[in-house]
Amino acid sequence: MPALRQSDFLPARAVAVGAAAIALTLGACTTGGDQLTTSNSTTPSTTTTTASTATESPTTSTSPSPTTGAETLIGAEVSLRTLLYAQAAWTTQPDDAALRQSVFAGDALAAAEGYAKLVSTLSDSDRADAALDAEDSVVLAVSRGADYPRTIVATSTTARSADPVLLLLRADQAGGGYRIIHQSQILPGASVGAFDPLESGTPLDETPNGLAVDPQSLLEAYAAALAYPAPTPAPSATATATTAATPTPAATTTTSTTGSATTTSIDGTPATAGPTGPLFGPDTFANSLRNSVKETATSLGSAVTVTQQHTPLRVLAVAPMAGERGALAFGVLERKDLLTEKTDGTLSTNQAVRVLSGKSSVQTKAELTTLEFVAWTIPLGTGQATTVAAAEQAVAATGS
Repeated sequence: MPALRQSDFLPARAVAVGAAAIALTLGACTTGGDQLTTSNSTTPSTTTTTASTATESPTTSTSPSPTTGAETLIGAEVSLRTLLYAQAAWTTQPDDAALRQSVFAGDALAAAEGYAKLVSTLSDSDRADAALDAEDSVVLAVSRGADYPRTIVATSTTARSADPVLLLLRADQAGGGYRIIHQSQILPGASVGAFDPLESGTPLDETPNGLAVDPQSLLEAYAAALAYPAPTPAPSATATATTAATPTPAATTTTSTTGSATTTSIDGTPATAGPTGPLFGPDTFANSLRNSVKETATSLGSAVTVTQQHTPLRVLAVAPMAGERGALAFGVLERKDLLTEKTDGTLSTNQAVRVLSGKSSVQTKAELTTLEFVAWTIPLGTGQATTVAAAEQAVAATGS
């Protein structure tokens, strides 16, 4: 039985959510230079800065009204940049647990811990790109009112490649500071409408009425559609009309690296036509996942069974956009890739799986656990959700 390639089971560039990059097998999602379009998202905040008191602390409000933003523009920017300077410092010493816990929380903390375990397997360029650029960060929205937890939606870029990143920050209590709870790579061509001005804040603690898709239902449907082998009956897909009658050989597989390029995926469908369903349209992240697992299954042959299951974990926040534009939803999924040996052969694991599992080879099965961070825009009324950002990080592996 051949050894698992670096792209089998764990993509070649397994960069943490803390590093804000998607694996090389998801190359269509890592194109630098594509910025999140925010439709004047910073203008309302800038024009209302003078309406807030200059003495307001980034994490403490005196007693704003229910329609007042939790932070002033200056306060939110200070909180964001302070956090990103700490994040950059952590990337130079990823084993520092205290510093890591001061930067990340929740699922993002688990992903950062996975990154710390795997940092020795990364290239110099990947490690250099782990840091985020505090000076190239923008506050898009802040939560409404004085209560905790408080939330900030922001963007930044990776320090080396300037790849755009979407961030969700949360402060659980006064004086506790903000931490990253969701970090994902902004997909090429992604667009998000403006949010309410920082002066009034954005109601991030409740789901807006009238959304075309319920965020929790979206998360569950997305997880189900990504399963491999595909669920039966397979989700309704726009890709059906373009699927080739004869699958394209794996050797011709390519990955789009621009927002407009159309290339051919492993099963003959356009690279933009990945798993989809009635609640969401195709996206390059989902398609890259599907292509990668198909390529793994093809390369290992009939002696190994390959399955991939995605479990919806939670919707972290739903941020309404201004002007009846719908909402931006942040979700987290857990993926389990399972390889089961059906013969008396032995599977040799790659370096990353060896680090996480302590197994250099397995005789029965090997399983990799990965956290996936995805963000969608959801329209009001009718229509489908659109994936605007995504990232993944391997966090654990087992073998027997």
